[in-house]
Amino acid sequence: DAAIKPLRDVLSDLKEDPMCRHEAAEALGALGKASDLELLKYFRDREGEEVVVTETCEIAIDRIEWANSQARETEKLRQRFDTLLF
Repeated sequence: DAAIKPLRDVLSDLKEDPMCRHEAAEALGALGKASDLELLKYFRDREGEEVVVTETCEIAIDRIEWANSQARETEKLRQRFDTLLF
């Protein structure tokens, strides 16, 4: 959680190198917090945004949505069940 604010700050800093902003978006996606979706969607949809940033934001959004989905919970339960059987 301590990394979230600095990562959000880097992603939001338009003077920052696009690759740094890309890495920040990727890290936010990996952390999987639904509270970061709005910011990631903003930069995904921002007119004139660097392609490397928009594409990474899209991937991060997909990752967060999956991490917080019912499908993921079902998958986790299935894995636990399979472990008990084998």
